[in-house]
Amino acid sequence: MPNTSPQGATVTVTVTGQNTHWDGSTTFSFGDGIVVASATVNSETSATLTLAIPAYAGEGPTGATAQTAGEVANISNGFVVTAGTPYLLSSGPGSVPQQGR
Repeated sequence: MPNTSPQGATVTVTVTGQNTHWDGSTTFSFGDGIVVASATVNSETSATLTLAIPAYAGEGPTGATAQTAGEVANISNGFVVTAGTPYLLSSGPGSVPQQGR
């Protein structure tokens, strides 16, 4: 929780597993280029993650995976990327003379 975030945001989420054995070696991953910037395992079934959502991540649901040695826990559609704030990337030309076209 939370399980949604807009494009271009950084968000802290808590993930919960069942019958998992998470520890300091557990790696977490999310789809669509989402970066797990930090992960703190709180217990064998709970972790707090900081996620960086790319500005160009696709909108919609994506999966998440936690892997500890040979144990793999995953969820499909466990996290939803929502539309970010629109902004201009560039404009041109940079200048036009007066009365110019």
